[in-house]
Amino acid sequence: MEFYKYTDSWSFLKQFNLQTHFESREQWWELQERMSEAYDSAFMYRRVLLEKKWTQKDRPYYNCYPAILPMLMKLKLDIPCSSLRGLEVEPIEVRLPKDQNNGPFTWGEQHVRTVFFGIQKMPKEVDSEEMVDGICICFDIGEVSDLNEPIYSFRFFPLRDDLTIDEASKLFTKHHTADEGVQVPLEIVENIIKLCACLALISQDSELITPDVLKKHEGEWNDASEVRRTEMVNMARNRGKNGWNVGAEIEYSPHYRRPHPALVRVGKGRISARIVMRRGSVVHRSKIASIPSGFDGNG
Repeated sequence: MEFYKYTDSWSFLKQFNLQTHFESREQWWELQERMSEAYDSAFMYRRVLLEKKWTQKDRPYYNCYPAILPMLMKLKLDIPCSSLRGLEVEPIEVRLPKDQNNGPFTWGEQHVRTVFFGIQKMPKEVDSEEMVDGICICFDIGEVSDLNEPIYSFRFFPLRDDLTIDEASKLFTKHHTADEGVQVPLEIVENIIKLCACLALISQDSELITPDVLKKHEGEWNDASEVRRTEMVNMARNRGKNGWNVGAEIEYSPHYRRPHPALVRVGKGRISARIVMRRGSVVHRSKIASIPSGFDGNG
């Protein structure tokens, strides 16, 4: 299956051999930060912060298979912001399939291609000087500039303990550039936020997230030892594949009992609430020979 890939600003420069004007990628990032300040562009600034940390973490990504996407959309956004604290891997690139078949990220002739998100410091509320952790989401809808550079849309909001994700996502006023270019329906934006929330919440669920290993190793993954699996993951990462597949087993299994989001009590005395994914299960697992599974997804 083919997936879209996020184009970071440095990779775009390399397409035109323009990176030769800079001594390093760090120098390019420094220039972008200065430009974002000069143009008062929060979007440019937040994008470079995402890209810097993402690159330092070896550019991790998720391939999201079509079958899992409608399931993830069942999560309601009236869950506490604290549920998204402490993401295991962030920032992370989320690759959506090129063939989405009128799924939850399509509208008319348009569809979302990639989503790129992570935790950043941001104002607690409009015009506040108090900074708190928040989530910054950058997404590609296929819009490009005159130079064919992807034009990304953004949503960011603070993760406040006194607010739900739905409330926090509406906290900041609409940016003055929001009415320019391709318009993204509110329902699609909400689905993007749901996708980010769910991927954060199911990061430990080995039934749904498995390593993206080299093609030649996919067939042996199921029966491989833990030592061999570690070798396969390392070989994939040496080839630049620092990623995971989300929902691949659902996509190809003969029958899958669906997972679902659930609110559970955790911690000492069970006084804290957290959203988790109740695991699905593969029925007739023995009939599946080529689907990787059973890896804990830790990066």
